[in-house]
Amino acid sequence: MARSAAKGGGILLSAVVVLVVLCGFPSVAGLVYTAAVNPQLNEFIHYLLPALLGWPTAWVLWRAARQATTPRAAWLLVGAAALLLIAVTYEPVRVCVQLLHEEWMETQPGGRGYQPNP
Repeated sequence: MARSAAKGGGILLSAVVVLVVLCGFPSVAGLVYTAAVNPQLNEFIHYLLPALLGWPTAWVLWRAARQATTPRAAWLLVGAAALLLIAVTYEPVRVCVQLLHEEWMETQPGGRGYQPNP
């Protein structure tokens, strides 16, 4: 019975992982690149560290859910992994969306790079 519960939990976690891969991974990769080329790594480490530690921890929780003896334990572990993924991915995504918004605003009327059509 635990196997089928872990399978259902795996589907839930897979849905969360798809969002993390589509939104969080590019954001964290961009911040890692920025930190690598920028000598001031301490500005970016507090955005990166939770994600770089949280993603492997979520994977360990998912592996533990597959070995759980009861369906309840499997769902609790998968739920914890999903919440952990969402929590550690939120900040890098928020920072990247904010940066993209600021860049976009520069091309709008009143922005620094705005050039009206002739």
